[in-house]
Amino acid sequence: MPLSLPAQERYAPIARRHVAGRLLAWGISPADQDSVLLIIGELAANAAKHGRESMTIMVTASSRSLTIEVTDTGTPTPANPQQPSEAEGENGRGLQIVECLARSVQYIADSTGTRVRVDYALATAAPSPGTDRPPHRDRD
Repeated sequence: MPLSLPAQERYAPIARRHVAGRLLAWGISPADQDSVLLIIGELAANAAKHGRESMTIMVTASSRSLTIEVTDTGTPTPANPQQPSEAEGENGRGLQIVECLARSVQYIADSTGTRVRVDYALATAAPSPGTDRPPHRDRD
């Protein structure tokens, strides 16, 4: 189920908490939870920073991976035009972090907004989405 929020930095923690609850219910390992929540935080902050009106966060699970999508939509606000930061030394590393953690990252941008789709490989297989059972662990 997607979560829609205003594209403002103060809502990034809400996005992370929402996803954290879902990951916990799905039985995702703590190490994978940490990585996924870092990805969510970076993508939500990026969506907010670039001045769109709203952002939507959606996470879906299969037994071996998660798909994370963060979409920002609307018209850029004049105070935050959608342009790369001039101070790349202090900003702009969030997407590099996401790319390091993800199996793949796709960026789709047009005049209505941007969608970032991340394929994240789980270190431990997850149970079927919607169940609260712990994940199946392969034994040595």
